[in-house]
Amino acid sequence: MSKRSIIIFVLISVFACSSFSLAFYIMTLDIKEDFLDNANAIMEFMETTGIKSDPLLVCTGGLGNSTTLNIFSQTQLDSPVRTILDELNTKCVAPPRDELDGELIKDLKGHIPIVVSDSVQQGFDSFIKIPFAGIDIGIFNITEIPSDWYENVKTKIDLYALDSIIIIMDNPELKIVPQEIRSKTFVIPRNTAVYRVDIEFGPLLTEVNLNKPANLYPVFEETKEQYAKWLNKEYVVDPQQMTQLQEIPFYSQIGLMAKKDAAADLMFYYNPPLPATMTTQEAITIFKDYTLGIVHLENSNIRKLLLRSGALISYDGFETKVREEGNYYSLYGVKYYIDLSKVPLDRLIIKTFTKPQKTLVFGPKEVVKENFPFMKELDLSPLYYVFWALNAGNPHIEPSWKVTAQPYLYTYTIQKGDTINSIAAKLGITPESIKAFNPDLIDMYLTVGQHIYVHIPYDSEKRSDQ
Repeated sequence: MSKRSIIIFVLISVFACSSFSLAFYIMTLDIKEDFLDNANAIMEFMETTGIKSDPLLVCTGGLGNSTTLNIFSQTQLDSPVRTILDELNTKCVAPPRDELDGELIKDLKGHIPIVVSDSVQQGFDSFIKIPFAGIDIGIFNITEIPSDWYENVKTKIDLYALDSIIIIMDNPELKIVPQEIRSKTFVIPRNTAVYRVDIEFGPLLTEVNLNKPANLYPVFEETKEQYAKWLNKEYVVDPQQMTQLQEIPFYSQIGLMAKKDAAADLMFYYNPPLPATMTTQEAITIFKDYTLGIVHLENSNIRKLLLRSGALISYDGFETKVREEGNYYSLYGVKYYIDLSKVPLDRLIIKTFTKPQKTLVFGPKEVVKENFPFMKELDLSPLYYVFWALNAGNPHIEPSWKVTAQPYLYTYTIQKGDTINSIAAKLGITPESIKAFNPDLIDMYLTVGQHIYVHIPYDSEKRSDQ
C-alpha cells in the first residue's frame, strides 16, 4: 500500500506528571493491512492509561478512495471506519491534500471537524483549538509544501496564546514554523509511534512502546470478521464470457460513473478476458494497478485504436477469437460495431467526431501510459469505480458496441422503378437510413444497376428503438 493510502491517527493526551509538570501522550497510528490490530493497540493503551473517556485523537489520513479498507467501509450500510473513529473518540480529521475529495471525507464532514490549515476553499476548518487540563492546544494540518498555513491562520487564532501547537504533515520540517513559536510547537510525521511530550522544560519527545494485545476489542473483532467476509464475497461479472465481443454491464457502469466524475466525452478501457465471477480479493488483484487518465483525441486517433483492436479478432465462420498479442481496447460513450464480414481496415462502423474528444482512459498504468504517452493521470481511484460496478450487480444493459459477423452494410442494386421510398419499404428500413449512408442519392437520378449501401437493423437495435 502506498504512502498516499495510509491512515494515521494522532492521539494527544495531556496529564499532570506532578504539580509542576505537564506532558502529552502523542500517538500516531499508521493504518496499513494491520489497521484493526493497531487501532486495537491504541484502544488498549487508552484503557490502561485511563484516558479512554476523553482522549484527544486526530485522524490524519488514509481516507481517500483507493484503500481497500475504505472501499469496504463505503460498501457497508454503517461505515466501519466512521464507527471506529467514533469508538476512539476522535476529535478531528486532518487529511493530506490528495484525499480532500474522498468519499469518506465527505461522509465525515459535519460529523467530525475536518482540519486543513493551508488555504483551500472547501469549507474545512483551518485549525481546531482544544482546551485540556487547564491548557490550550492548537491542532494544525499542513497539506502542501510550500505552505501558506501561517498566513492563513494567524488572523483567525492567537498563536501566541496557545500553550502548545501540534502540526501534522507528511515530512516534518521545523523551518515551516516561525521562530517565535517554535519553542511550543511539535511537528508530527505520518507514521506509527507513541510519544510522551514534556512541555514545561522545553519541547521534549520520548518514544513509548505500544504493545499489541492478544485479543481484539469487540468493535474491532466484529469489523475484522465483516472485512474477511467482504474479501471473499463473490460477484457476477461476465457470465457469458462476452466482454471482448460486446459491452458488458460491468464496464457500462464503470464508464457511466467515471466519465461523469471526470467530465469526459468518452472512455477507452483496456479490455482483457474477465472471469464469469470474481471475489473481492480477486478484483483487488486484477485492478489494483489500474489508473485513470485524460487525453484529448482526434477522430483519426479514435478510429486507429479501435481498428487496431478490431484487427486482433479472427472469425472462421464458426468461432470468434481475440488474439492475445496486442492490447485490446473498447470504447464507452458512443454506439459502434466491429463488422467481421469486412477486411480489418473496413471493420469499424462508428460516427465521425468533428472535434477532439476529451477521453478518459481506464487500464493498467504501465500499459496505458505506453499506449497514451500524453495522458494526464487523474486523482481518481479505479478500485472505487470497480466496486461501485460490482455492487450494482449485473443488470441488463443494452450494449452500445458489439462485434458482429452479420454485415452492417449491405450492397443493394437499383432495379427498374425503384425509388428511395420503395427501396425502404421493400427492405423494412427508413428512407432516412438510406440517405444517411448515401448522402448524394436523389430519386430522379437513380440508375438501374447502380449500387448503394443499406443497413438492416440488428434485432438488438430494433428492441432498443422499441
